[in-house]
Amino acid sequence: MKKILIIGAGTAGTMMAIRLSRKMNLNDWSITILDKDENHYYQPGYLFIPFGLYTRKDVVRKGAKYIPVGVEYILAEAEQIVAEQNRVKLKDGREMNYDILIIATGTSIHPEETEGMLENGWRENIFDVYTAEGVYPPLIMANGARMEGIEANLFFTFFGMDAITKKKYKKIKVDTVGNPAMGIPTLIGALPGMSALATMMMKKKMDALDIPPVDEFIKMISAAGCKLYACKASVDMFGLKREDFVDDVQGVITVGEFYALAAGGQIIFT
Repeated sequence: MKKILIIGAGTAGTMMAIRLSRKMNLNDWSITILDKDENHYYQPGYLFIPFGLYTRKDVVRKGAKYIPVGVEYILAEAEQIVAEQNRVKLKDGREMNYDILIIATGTSIHPEETEGMLENGWRENIFDVYTAEGVYPPLIMANGARMEGIEANLFFTFFGMDAITKKKYKKIKVDTVGNPAMGIPTLIGALPGMSALATMMMKKKMDALDIPPVDEFIKMISAAGCKLYACKASVDMFGLKREDFVDDVQGVITVGEFYALAAGGQIIFT
């Protein structure tokens, strides 16, 4: 039997496990997903925490709940990938062989690797939005920045560009597969129509809180003086053009150009 090994049981790893378990013949293939943390963190849901739509418990759930039937789930930490031998060494001394390896470990924030970052305001005026404890301060502050007359610039990369792409920014939906914030099993979340239903319910809740939809929000913050930019590397990767974006986008720039634009800023979001 051939072996597929997935390292990382976050949103990407879980979605790969679900898709492969449906597409592959499990009599010929075994699928194993490996993760060092028993908790599943749904990072896209962090955005809704400052608005009261989600709480920390909504975006953190037990990872085992989202692993599909027929997929082996192992709680352990990978220490070394020996690619030439198709082996992964685990921190506890075990080794795992594979025919196909999928790495879905996600991001890991290391401010100590950027000179001066830890010494000059980490989690005081420099924030990340990749951890639950890091998301509260920056998003609350960003929401009120323009209201207080503070200059603000937004830089959209990868799938975040959906929020400023003409064909997609009115069609952004709630993901119901591998999303612990939904509180529903993966198999039910994958049923046809579930994403549309969840999106409709979310819109009703946002309307009740007087939170505008994405397209209106983009125009509102742009009119308030916030400048919007798309990442050139992401634009090139997805084959997009300037005309694919809403008129409120100031331009398509590189990461370096955005850093130059943001030079002197007192609050930095990463």
